[in-house]
Amino acid sequence: MIKLSDIISEIEYPLAKKGELQSYEGHAGWKGKIVWMPPQKFLSMVHPLPDYEMKDASYWNLRKRMEKQLPIDFLVLKVDSKKKKVIGHEGRHRATVAKEMGVEKVPVLIYFEEAYPRVPKWGPEHHEFADKAEFKPEWDKD
Repeated sequence: MIKLSDIISEIEYPLAKKGELQSYEGHAGWKGKIVWMPPQKFLSMVHPLPDYEMKDASYWNLRKRMEKQLPIDFLVLKVDSKKKKVIGHEGRHRATVAKEMGVEKVPVLIYFEEAYPRVPKWGPEHHEFADKAEFKPEWDKD
């Protein structure tokens, strides 16, 4: 007998590739690094979704796409590297759906405010900083 938990644990985030991206294709200057993190970690760094948005049309559309393993855009964290703080985001619905469906890791594009719109000069310290994703939450007062 197959258990629902066995099926859910096998679900992976269906990351959209370049030609499939819906939101970011062609946006010059979105340079950064994609890191994989638990959806809860992403959600802990951004403003929470208001209750009325938790089960809106966007939520249900994303859930259907993920169940069918159709391509979904990566999530985004805009970071002020000097303050080590999240200052913008995209993807709360995607992270919420992934978390509820048992997806263990989601792809998150991390880019630094001072690098936009130019290509950043990435050194080893930038990669390590992005990989750790240990930023102050967006809602945290400076």
